[in-house]
This record gives sequence, C-alpha cells and structure tokens, in this order.
Amino acid sequence: MQVQRIHTTLYYIERRLRGLSPRDFYSLIYLLGNATSNTLIALDSLQRGDALLDATRNQDMDLITSIVASGPIESGYRAEAVVMAAPTGNVPLVDLLLTYPDQTEPGTLNDSYITLVTSLSTNINEADRGRAICAAAAAGSLPIVSRLLDDGDIYDEDRGYAVTLACEGNYSAVVDRLLTAASIPVYDAGRAVYASTQIGSTQLVERI
Repeated sequence: MQVQRIHTTLYYIERRLRGLSPRDFYSLIYLLGNATSNTLIALDSLQRGDALLDATRNQDMDLITSIVASGPIESGYRAEAVVMAAPTGNVPLVDLLLTYPDQTEPGTLNDSYITLVTSLSTNINEADRGRAICAAAAAGSLPIVSRLLDDGDIYDEDRGYAVTLACEGNYSAVVDRLLTAASIPVYDAGRAVYASTQIGSTQLVERI
C-alpha cells in the first residue's frame, strides 16, 4: 500500500508537468492498484526520468526531492539532469542530482522496495561528468566545476575542451581550477591559447 501511494503521488506530479489527461491519469491509477511493487518500479522508471528532467529544467528543488524519494529511474536520466543543471550555478541542485539513485545492483529486483532503494549506484561516470563540467565551464560556473571535479575524475580530452570553453568566456578562475589537478593535451592547449588570443587575454595565454 505504501509503494502504491508513493507511485500514485508520482503520477500526479507527472500529470501536472506533462499535461496528462484525467482519463489517462485514472487509467494509470487503476493499473497501479493491480500491480506488484516490482512491476510498479519497472513501469514508471521512464516517466520518473522525464519528470526529473522537467523539474531540473525548472530548478524545482521540492519537486526533485519528491522524485528522488520515489525510487530509481532508467540509467542515464540523472546524468542528463546533471549536465542540464551544471550551467545554472545551483550547487544544491547538482548535489541533489549527484546523490539520486538510478541504477540497481544485480540481484536487488527481488528484494523489498526499501532494500532496492538503499542498494543503488549513485555515481555518474567519467564521460557524463566531463560533459557536465564542459557545460559548467562554458557558463563560467566555478562552484559547479569544483563540485563536479571533487566528485571524480574526467577524461583528458574533456578537461582540455572545458579549458578552451572557459578561455572563450574569459573565465580565468575556472581555467585555474581545471588545471590545478592535471594538465591538458598539447592539442587542447593550442586550442585554448587560440581562444585566449581571440579575446585578448594575455593572462590566460600565459596560464595555459
């Protein structure tokens, strides 16, 4: 019953976000009332992911918190939400998304709902973290760049591209943060120097 209430609430949220008709909404409620808890989890994972992206786009922390509390989503949605949130400079939003559970470990699907929720992977991979850092660097968001770098490493190519993006925006503090932990490939350094000359920044050229 508790699982049903949670998912019923989730569908109400999605109806508001996505314009679901009342008829379809009540059909979903009927379906929820005649399904097992594991079926419910599988049934709404895609819709939960869509709701997460909509809420992230609106920076609606309360709504995201409700979605986070409802359980896992299809893999990849949370990473996309982190990339979407990265340019906003909203560190609490990124923090929330980085701890959002979205991928079950093998063997948990037959366990209880509470066990399932508490045994999930909560780290985005290097490629997704790199995309998010590039998005934050292009926006000059130093707090988000720092938060994401603290979360884990990124590929050298992503770091190099992020440095170039930061140079294009003349965000010297972001460049310094990106270069603190590691250097960038020679080719990327050349692109970053070129970007720095285009904006007339001697400081950035010397830093690279």
